[in-house]
Amino acid sequence: MQFNVTKFPIVILSTPRSGSTVLAYTLQEQYDSLEIFNEPYMNNTMKQFHEYALKEDRYILKTHVMDLNKADDNVVLDKIKNNQCYVIRIRRRDVVKQITSYYIEANRGIFGYYTDTELPNNVNDPIPIDQLKYYLTASELLENNKVTSNTDLPIDLDLWYEDLEFP
Repeated sequence: MQFNVTKFPIVILSTPRSGSTVLAYTLQEQYDSLEIFNEPYMNNTMKQFHEYALKEDRYILKTHVMDLNKADDNVVLDKIKNNQCYVIRIRRRDVVKQITSYYIEANRGIFGYYTDTELPNNVNDPIPIDQLKYYLTASELLENNKVTSNTDLPIDLDLWYEDLEFP
């Protein structure tokens, strides 16, 4: 799968369990090992991201639209609104599979993209179904999907997980 990115940095706007992490790594391979900042608003790497972004434009920022709205500053939002980056939105049509994947991820505490050789030990453990937790997980994800689908931010490339062929 090849992409025709016309400017840098690349910003991937996504929802959870939409294929955004594997998309980021695919883009990294295609564009000479760009630095990836994977959800810095969620994993306390904002300072590192900002320091890098002030010096360099060749990077990939993968984030959720809802997290952009929680940021303490508007550096990324300003770049997006002023068309100073290449924005890819990735979503998922099969919401049932997306919710199920998100519920499994949350219960196992396994987040992200793994190769077969990197799978955590608990990947085959049974997952209990807690109706309240499932409802809350689904509600959170559906709200995230709604915000991402209805964003007024400029999008350069709009993708659906189901249309992509990942390695």
